[in-house]
Amino acid sequence: MGKEIDFDREKVTKYLTLEILSICAVLAFVYGIGIILGIIYYFGIAWWLSPMQANACKYQLYEKTLHVDRGVIVLRRSVIPLDQITDLVLVQNFIMRFVGIWTLQIQTAGKGTSFPVATLLGIINPEQVRDEILAARDACLKSYKS
Repeated sequence: MGKEIDFDREKVTKYLTLEILSICAVLAFVYGIGIILGIIYYFGIAWWLSPMQANACKYQLYEKTLHVDRGVIVLRRSVIPLDQITDLVLVQNFIMRFVGIWTLQIQTAGKGTSFPVATLLGIINPEQVRDEILAARDACLKSYKS
């Protein structure tokens, strides 16, 4: 069984709600329709969708893979071989800074893109988790060489 990577569900829920509301604010500014969408989202959808999205997140570190589950409407399950991980990047945008969370973006070799293959949202002790994943990757690579 893999090691569960903990994250702050309450802060992730708050972040997901604020993220959609900020998109609605941009739509309000550009097209004038965002205010209506924001009200509908905040009072109708956000109270059940954002917590469901946060609860659907699951991050597990195994000996040779990292499993990332995210999504409610569109479920995305990624199994990332540790030996393919090339970079782990900690990111905090202004909404995340307001809420007090970080994301850990995982980049791999051979995808031909600079976009992360997975993002771990709101993890607790992000620097420690990054170091644990890197140590697991190094141990995985070492086991292949011996």
